[in-house]
Amino acid sequence: SQGSLNKKLFRAVLEEIADEAEIEVADISKLPFFSQDLEHDPPDQVVAFKDLLRHADAILFITPEYNH
Repeated sequence: SQGSLNKKLFRAVLEEIADEAEIEVADISKLPFFSQDLEHDPPDQVVAFKDLLRHADAILFITPEYNH
C-alpha cells in the first residue's frame, strides 16, 4: 500500500545513500508469477529484470509487511 511502513523506510534509505550510490528501483509488480512453461522463453520484463540484477553491484530487497 502507499502508506506502507516498509516503503517509508525504503525512501529513508534512498535519501541516506543518494550521494554515495547510484540507485535503480526495480518494480516487481509487473513480473509474472513463476511458471515452468515460461522458463525457457521468458517474457521481456523478466529478461530485463534478470539483466538488471546481473549488472548490479548490490541488491537490496524491500518486501511488503502484512497486517498482523
